[in-house]
Amino acid sequence: MSEPSASTLGGIGQKLTHPSATLRAMLSGVVTVAGLTLVSKAISFVKDATVAHRFGVSHELDGFLLAFGLHTFITGMLAAGLPYAMMPAYSDVRHRLGDARADALALQSALCHALTLLLLGVAVHFWGEAIVGVMGKGFTPEVRELSRRLITDLLPFMFCYGMTTHLSMWLRGRKAFFAATASPIVTPLIIIALLALSPLSISADLLVLATNIGGALHLLFISLTVGRFLPLGSLDWWRSLRHWEEENATILRNALPYLVAGLVLGATTLVDQTMAGWLAPGSVSTLSYSDKVCGILLALTAIAASEAMFPFFSDVVARGEWGKLHRQLKKTLQVVVAFAAPLTAILIWQAPLIVALLFERGAFTAEHTHRVAEVLRFAALQIPFYVIGVMLSRIVVALQGSGFTLLLSWFSLMLNIGLNALLMRSMGVAGIALSTAFVYFVSATAMWIYVSKKIAQRRECEEVPS
Repeated sequence: MSEPSASTLGGIGQKLTHPSATLRAMLSGVVTVAGLTLVSKAISFVKDATVAHRFGVSHELDGFLLAFGLHTFITGMLAAGLPYAMMPAYSDVRHRLGDARADALALQSALCHALTLLLLGVAVHFWGEAIVGVMGKGFTPEVRELSRRLITDLLPFMFCYGMTTHLSMWLRGRKAFFAATASPIVTPLIIIALLALSPLSISADLLVLATNIGGALHLLFISLTVGRFLPLGSLDWWRSLRHWEEENATILRNALPYLVAGLVLGATTLVDQTMAGWLAPGSVSTLSYSDKVCGILLALTAIAASEAMFPFFSDVVARGEWGKLHRQLKKTLQVVVAFAAPLTAILIWQAPLIVALLFERGAFTAEHTHRVAEVLRFAALQIPFYVIGVMLSRIVVALQGSGFTLLLSWFSLMLNIGLNALLMRSMGVAGIALSTAFVYFVSATAMWIYVSKKIAQRRECEEVPS
């Protein structure tokens, strides 16, 4: 059985017939995503520096960041639901019924996602004052009112950004990694440009305008790119809307557990920060700085690998090639870990130098570098296990293991809280970092056992004569 190539433009016309060709295509996708992620991170850093230069530390910026953070949290939460639940179903329908039916399913799923975003947007608009009352408890009345207004003003961005996450997953299903990964640079570029061209006196309204324009252009770019891959004519579009694909029920059924699991895992960071706040002053900042350093490596390894390989794994599951899935998974993990492990070792070895180069200037002193580096050495231990865990989590999703994902998420959260309480007594904030690494180790081990067991069961079923 042949399969689509993974060129950055989709590679629909070429075929991969050999396992080594598939592995090369997967690694090519990883390199593409990692490279573009690095570019995106660099542009985002320039954007943050530009915003800091124009606004400094101000109440107006606080109001914008509260509103912007709320909308990115909502879109990130929803991204863990329908988009990830769609990928396995999309691959399955594409394998069994062809591209047109699969694209009809993706279109219908995108409409469901759009409706969800609209409903949440209405709720955020009417509950904005209550939300600001909780999130901006320490703000002055003027800043709270500004935040409430900006929450409403940024609703177009929330919708556009939310839709780009779903359409980007559709593009990954077509192996169009370049378009899906390069397009997020649009919004920070627009913000940089408008701030650079603006007069000296600016307000948060300019940031809102730039963010909304960037979000709209991002969605337009993704939509046009999706249109390039659709074989549907205008009549087929209307037919696809009238004929509801049965697999939508499976997508909706799996989306809620994935969404809840994403919320639970997202709460882990909040729990760590909260418990760090119980320790000596500066512990939250120390933990945050070490997480930022680890986050750079994770974005270039685990996130890039999982985003690029998710559609390949979904394709193999859809075709029921369980032996091939097991071989590809082992080879992929070996390659990715072989890359991540040396980076982890360097990070532990040269932690003080790395922290000093990134942060030691101004109010960030050599003493702060020492404190962050000590925590970073423990936080870095999470990287290999996080890489393995994220890769395996995509296999779990491809196998539609929503129940297992939800159960493991709750267990990991409870384990994280317990280990934090135990280790921080003797190690301080470094104990919280070590707790995180151990939780990822346990989680990755549990997922490996689950995936191996499921693959073995499917292979046994194939070998039993009908």
